[in-house]
Amino acid sequence: MQVLQALIAKVVGAFLLLALAFGSGYLYRDSAATKEALEDQLTAFQRTDQVRQGMQGEIYAIAQRYVAQQAESSATTASTIGALHDAGYRLRIELADAKVAAVTGDRGRELDGKAELSDRSSEFLIGQARKADEQVTALQDVIRVLQGDNTTDK
Repeated sequence: MQVLQALIAKVVGAFLLLALAFGSGYLYRDSAATKEALEDQLTAFQRTDQVRQGMQGEIYAIAQRYVAQQAESSATTASTIGALHDAGYRLRIELADAKVAAVTGDRGRELDGKAELSDRSSEFLIGQARKADEQVTALQDVIRVLQGDNTTDK
């Protein structure tokens, strides 16, 4: 009986040793897999961060270019208006009376139903058009950067 108990104790002890060895192997494998997965995630994060920083640099350059364009906008607007005046062009708008005259047939005092804009109004409208163009251009550049299409010449 003592021999049987000793044999059972040895079998149970051997089973426990095998179970501990088997469990520690799984634990080691799981730790190694977790470490490898975390290293892969860190590498992917670092690559994403580098791409993000590159994009931010490009977007910052676009913003700086836009701010510089806005700073010289009034001078550019004035030169555009000067060039239009020098070329003999006048900025004109259609008057509301012209629409009434077209419907009623009464021509009144206006010959063509249009009036020339004042210099201040001309500067405002041309400035707004230029600002809108610059905003659209800057936004298109930002979209190209975010989409990864950096083939435009600057």
